[in-house]
This record gives sequence, C-alpha cells and structure tokens, in this order.
Amino acid sequence: MSKRWLALLAAATVVLTGCSKKSGGNEPWKDANNRLIQQHSIKARTRAIPETEVPLAMEAGKVRPQSALPKAAIAPGVTATLAWGRGAMVEWLTMEKGAAYPSQPLNEEVITVVREGSGTCDAGGKELPLVKDSVLYLTPGTTRTLKAGPDGLQAIEVFSPVRVDLLKLAGIAVPDGVKAGFPDQGETPSVTPGQVYQLGEFQLTPITDPLPNLGYTRSGAYSRLVWGRNVMLSFVRMDPHSYFPIHSHPEDQLMTLLRGSLVEGVMDVPEPMNEQDHSSVLLPDGMVHDARMGDFGGDALDTFWPVRNDYIEKGGKQQALLDQVVAPDATPVKVEGPALSAVLAKIAGKPVNGAHALVKDTKGGAYVANLRSAANQPVAQLYYIAPDGSAKAVIPAGEYAMLKAGAISPDGKTLYVSNAGGQPGENFLYAYDVQGDGSLTNKRKFAMFHLPDAALSAPNPADRFDSRAGGAAVDMDGRVYVATALGVQIFDKTGLYAGYIWSPQCPVNIAFGGKNDDVLYMVGEKQGWSVQTKVKGFRLPAGMD
Repeated sequence: MSKRWLALLAAATVVLTGCSKKSGGNEPWKDANNRLIQQHSIKARTRAIPETEVPLAMEAGKVRPQSALPKAAIAPGVTATLAWGRGAMVEWLTMEKGAAYPSQPLNEEVITVVREGSGTCDAGGKELPLVKDSVLYLTPGTTRTLKAGPDGLQAIEVFSPVRVDLLKLAGIAVPDGVKAGFPDQGETPSVTPGQVYQLGEFQLTPITDPLPNLGYTRSGAYSRLVWGRNVMLSFVRMDPHSYFPIHSHPEDQLMTLLRGSLVEGVMDVPEPMNEQDHSSVLLPDGMVHDARMGDFGGDALDTFWPVRNDYIEKGGKQQALLDQVVAPDATPVKVEGPALSAVLAKIAGKPVNGAHALVKDTKGGAYVANLRSAANQPVAQLYYIAPDGSAKAVIPAGEYAMLKAGAISPDGKTLYVSNAGGQPGENFLYAYDVQGDGSLTNKRKFAMFHLPDAALSAPNPADRFDSRAGGAAVDMDGRVYVATALGVQIFDKTGLYAGYIWSPQCPVNIAFGGKNDDVLYMVGEKQGWSVQTKVKGFRLPAGMD
C-alpha cells in the first residue's frame, strides 16, 4: 500500500472532537428502521456525528426528481439546483457561455466536477483551466471566480458545510444565526487543493463483496472516491441487474442517479430512480437501505457527510494491488518521433485478412485472430500457426462478435483472448488451456471489463458491451494487461481486478519494452504513451521470438 494511502487511512482514525451524537431520536421512521435492523441482523458502524440546525427541504428516504428541487439564480446566466443534508450541499451548476460566478472568499470546502462544457477558475489569483471531467478541490479562505467558456459550463459542486447564502437565494426560510457550521472533521483529503485532476485518474474501488456464483471475481459496484476534510464524493457504478445488499451507516448520504435506473429500497419500501429525472434521495445516518439495478445498471453520485473512513480503507486495499505494478506518482509520458515508430513495429501483427494481435507460444507457433471475413475464412476466428507453417482454426466463428487474440501466460499453459464488444462474448476476457498441439480447451470467463459511459447507455442492448478491448500483455507474475476504452485494465493471475493505468488517449495496443522490459507502452490511434512500472513484462526465451 502506498505511503499516501497509509497516511489517509491513519488520518481516518482520528477521534472526532467537539461534537456529540445527533439528538434527533424522535424521527417517525426510527422505530420501523430499528425493527429492520433487528430483523436482518444488520451490524453497522457507529461514530459521533456533529449537530447542525440546517433546515431540510427533502423528506428523509423519499425520492425526488431534480425538477422538484429548489433553484437559485446566482448571477446573470448562472443558475443552480440545490440538494442538501445537514452537513453538505450538492449544487448542480449551469452557466451560459461567458457567464461569471461572482468572486467570493469561500467559507466552505468545495469539490467541483465538470460535467459538460469548459471554463476557467481563478483560485487565489491562479487561473485554472476546466474541461469535461475536470475535478478541483478548494479549501475555506480561498477567493475564487468561475467563468464559463464558449460552450457554457455544467458542473457538480459539493460544499461542506451547507451554504446558507445559497439557501436564501433559493427562497428557503433560514432563521438568523442558524448553526450550519461544525467542528472540522480533520480527514486528510485525497486531492491537493488548487490542482486540477481528471475524473478518469481516480481508480475504481470495489465497494461491495464479490458476487457469488459468477465463476470469476467481480463486485457488483465500483466507485471513484474523492474527498476533502469533511465530505466525500463517491461516483459509484453498478453493473446491470446487480444488487447492493441491505445495510446502514452512520454518515448522511445524499444520492443522485446519473445514468441508468434502479430501485432503491428504503426501509423495505421500493423507491424507483431513473436518469431522466436525475432522481435524488436523502438517507440520514442509520437509515436502512439497499438497491437493485435495472437493465442498464446505474451510475450515481453519493455524497457522504462526514467522510466514510470504511471507504478509505477499501480504497487503500484496492490501491495496494495497483501499487505492486506502478508507483502512485507514475504518470504516462508521451512517446513521439522515432521512438513511437519503434513501438508501433514492436506490436504490429501480420496482415492476414485483418489479422490482429499475433501471439507467439513457447514452441515457436503463434495464434492469430482475423477481424474481416474473406473467402473460406469467416470473421472472428482464432487460428494456430504451427512451427512447420501449417494452420488450423482453434476457435471457430460464432463464439465472439469481435475476437481479439490477447496474450499467453508465462508458463505457456493459458491463452487469454477478449471480445472487443457486442454479442456473443460481451465485455469479457476469456481464458483457455493450451494443449500440446496448440489446440484450446476449457473455455472460461476470466474477468469482466469495466465499460465507458457511452457503451453502458447504448440504446441497442447488443451495443452495451463495447469495451474496445485491444492489445494485451502479461508480466512475469502472470498479471494480464488489456488496452480498453478506460485505459489499460489489469487483472492478477486469478482474475482479480487490480486497477487500471489511465492515459490521455484510448490505447489500442500495448507492449512491455525498455532496457529491462519494465516500461509499458500504450499506443492510441495517433499518439503513444509510456509508463514506468515496477514489474517486468513476459518475453519469450532467446531464440523463441
């Protein structure tokens, strides 16, 4: 586990001071909630939560469409839709082109995530460019101004504590002197104030246990976690037809559905949520809930107040798997000129009717997948070319929509192939046992690829598996690396997801190289990137390549 994650985890155990257990024990839902806790033998964490006097507009546990939430006109061309709990506020910000958010000294910490468009943020005199999926964290005392670009700007902003001035702008009756603040909770933020990140740089962390009876290791929900000292954003992605088990936690949760559909079970009462409404629900600390996904699965923003330190722990465990491969501060370096040409010649396949990804074995043979049909050569077959030059189909047509030959394990016993998208094959990496004559047996699902938003939201169900899986590689420890739309996804030799290496452009092909075979090269359609790793790529013995 990286030193940064260890520090974050240690900070998460800080004893909360200056706050007491919330007094609101007379809420009408409490009795029913306690009965469910006993009925399902739910074991929940406990912690002290600060008290505030923030007036709430959302009834606890009741789903509301975004259109029904309060709205504030902040400045000409600047409007916001507001949702909030006792300690955090979510502002859905819309700015017309060229519009400016008034300059102000922040009394709260704020995490900004750009959804669409572009703009700039002047933070303490430093101008920061913002584009789609930019993430920016600012702390109290910073003076900031936002200005929208030529296409306008849409963003999510999460403030903690709740901004009373925005409540008043939205027409909420707020008594004078209301207590909105609370003692700083003292978590170590996961992001550096004033530094712009891309959302894709944040790793996907499994937040539920692996689903049983799949035959491969896969959790039903993964999340990108971003947090400050007092509030956590969890961009959670849940697989189609997956299930989030019944549970409760001591932190307030404000949930907004971003994509797909689900049924949120709130104290055993079904509450449908869908992306058309951008449905939101406020779940106070301790309220029992679960969730069942629809055909598209679901993406949601969960805002937790205070920060969930159990999620920090989960993130640390996931990060530890990736730390075995690359250093936490390792970043892709652009490869240009002759170096890029050399990389392209490292990883080019033989042009045999659309051949893709030549994979050599330890006996001098090779596997080749074809992507285009030709006379007597159906599409999406895998061929084995023996050392004597003879060839045979070892995976017949019809098993995959777009077959990509991948990589062979260091011991030569397992061949990995992937389906780039569509049915059959869906978004899986498959494994086969390699026989002495090059034939393949024991086909099995080895791992499931994470998908981009566009694939998950495709109107045609057959298009909801487009991982854009391309070239693959293995390291000497047996990990499998696959170029996909999200970056290079990594799985250990058991199929456990170990994380992914993000690059500015979707990689098409990858290969290990460098003097010690410890540099991973990633090639997109027009650009190439490299990243230094802690591992060595597998290479055939001398004379075999």
